[in-house]
Amino acid sequence: MPPFFANRIKRLSKSPKGYLVDTGMACHHAAMSSPQALGGSANLYHWRASTGAEVDCIIERDGWLHPIEIKLTAQPTRKQTLGLQGFRKAHPDQRIGHGLMLCAVEQPRWISEDVLALPWNLL
Repeated sequence: MPPFFANRIKRLSKSPKGYLVDTGMACHHAAMSSPQALGGSANLYHWRASTGAEVDCIIERDGWLHPIEIKLTAQPTRKQTLGLQGFRKAHPDQRIGHGLMLCAVEQPRWISEDVLALPWNLL
């Protein structure tokens, strides 16, 4: 997954980040029964600033950026959203949706005014 950077001059970590993905399993768990159910395409990125702030996954679709953090915790805190907040502050000219934190919570809940914690086993 390539890194996201809007300003090519700023000092950022531009190393790719790898994720292992089995598309067949993803489609099965998303209950997609045909190729037509996949819909449009999206670009995937990760982001890391020289300060250490990072976002695990950024989905770019239809002119919007959707930052996502993935955590093991069942008790997410506002402090764990610092990477999402840093990304938003570093790109004030971009259209950025609410941040998501995929984690081991039982039910969806807001961690802050713009970050929603979602259980990773919704399906």
